[in-house]
Amino acid sequence: MNFSISKKTFSSVLSKSNVFISNNIKIYYKVNNNDRIGFILSKAFGSAVKRNSFKRRCRNVFLKNKHLHQNNFTIIIKPINLKNFNYNSIHNAFTNFLNNNT
Repeated sequence: MNFSISKKTFSSVLSKSNVFISNNIKIYYKVNNNDRIGFILSKAFGSAVKRNSFKRRCRNVFLKNKHLHQNNFTIIIKPINLKNFNYNSIHNAFTNFLNNNT
């Protein structure tokens, strides 16, 4: 399934969204008709391998926890701190987000 955000939707979510911060991850979110996910990652985060790994882990957690919420969200993820992110920290951030927004 494709969960990417169009350019128009991306700017709309950033300007008219709520913000949730957990585990050094900032999540811009908006309740929408369907689930979408986008990322703000600069080269300062690390190599392309590291950036793609982060995005892949976020998508995986998003899909696995999709059944926990009733609303459909369009979210944009931005790491606040450029620390090493492991799967558990990403999972905890999404769990906190979903527990606070369902």
